Amino acid sequence: MSREKKLVKNTFILTLGQFLPKFTVLLTLPIYTAMLTKEEFGTYELINTLVLMLIPIITFQLPMATFRFLINCRDENSEDKKRKIISSSCIFIGITSFISLIIVYFFLPNIDFHIKILICLFLLLDIIVELTKQIARGLGDIKTFSFSTAIHAITNVIFVVILLSFMNMGLSGLLISLNIAMACTILFILIRTKIVKYINIRSFDKALLKEFFKYSIPLIPNAVSLHVINAAGRIITAAYMGLEATAIYAVANRIPQLLGQVYGVFGLSWHENASETCDAKDSEKYYSNVFNNLFNLLSGFTAVLIAATPIIFIILVRGDYDEAYFQIPILYLGVFFHCLMGFFGGIYVAVKKTLAVGISSVISAAFSIAVNFIFIEQIGLYAASISMLVGFAGIFVFRLIHTRKWKKIEYKWTKNILCFIAILIVIAIYYQKSLVFDVINITLSIIFACFINKNIIIAIFKKGTSIIKKHLKKSP
Repeated sequence: MSREKKLVKNTFILTLGQFLPKFTVLLTLPIYTAMLTKEEFGTYELINTLVLMLIPIITFQLPMATFRFLINCRDENSEDKKRKIISSSCIFIGITSFISLIIVYFFLPNIDFHIKILICLFLLLDIIVELTKQIARGLGDIKTFSFSTAIHAITNVIFVVILLSFMNMGLSGLLISLNIAMACTILFILIRTKIVKYINIRSFDKALLKEFFKYSIPLIPNAVSLHVINAAGRIITAAYMGLEATAIYAVANRIPQLLGQVYGVFGLSWHENASETCDAKDSEKYYSNVFNNLFNLLSGFTAVLIAATPIIFIILVRGDYDEAYFQIPILYLGVFFHCLMGFFGGIYVAVKKTLAVGISSVISAAFSIAVNFIFIEQIGLYAASISMLVGFAGIFVFRLIHTRKWKKIEYKWTKNILCFIAILIVIAIYYQKSLVFDVINITLSIIFACFINKNIIIAIFKKGTSIIKKHLKKSP
């Protein structure tokens, strides 16, 4: 199978598994905004932010190292190597998680005992989910990796409806539903992949663990910094403007994250594909082709989603969250650059040059926080949104230049700049808050998205037609 076909196939499989999660994010937003107070929603966002920031530190980013090292030993003759990789990472993460949970429990602020327990359980289960999913992915079991995400989402939405809508349990109900969903996900992955058979204390390899650390430790500041850029808006907003403002900012983030989630499906396939094709003679040409097609797709999706957001906002958001409407386009641009920088992240993973990833992320995170602190008293929530955009745009620019040390990618600058200008025009129309303008905006955005991606659309149409003709010929 060619690398292009494999990239498309893996992306398709991941899309099937990721579709329901994206849909349930939309489904749960009206429930969250209707059944949780702004203070509860803001508190949940801070808890989620804390967990996301702690996981890379607690795990030393070993799940990513485990995935990367397992890619190189997928044949049947590498069972002993697989056992060493999985055992070493699982045992080490098990030890660091136990120690960290004790510290987190005692350092949590003065909150109810049962909330503390739920938060610690949330953190532990999230660590296990991340590790087991990366192991499944590293073993080449993309279906399990993909469908586990769907199971997590479906289970979560079922219990959110039961515990929030019917039983009105508030924040406690939300945390319980998340924990149940993650427990079901872990059980599914363990049954499907039989990871347990690879875990043996005798297979723990200190030398191999040192190799992991060389690869993974530089990724820690990268992961933490990316979460800091995302989280800084929430934390600083909570400190200066209160939890209700944090809730408004969280709602504003929810819809643009659809774009990030669309890219996330591709990004998972891309990291693996980039690693497998890194040493090919035509890798630079291949990477250039992928980037330029990706830029077109992201530009089209971004334009259409921004144009459709006024309608999506009315349908999904309940309660007094009107301020969130004006933050959304800025956040869309931030996610747009986050997706583009993710492309270069795949190249860093492929060439195993992870130190630069961390350095660029730390510098951008520091700049993002500074912007937030300086302007929050003058422009309020806009400071949080703009700081996120500045942070991700900064990392994108650095990586675009820096990766040329290893791979000289050719960019279609004129077309890409024109596409970005088109997105800015869509945003300008969005701020008019007029139904007539919204309809025009959606129509023009769809035309724009189809035009810049016409080659991809034609290729998909031809492939679909070919498959149908083959099926008809086989039919009696």
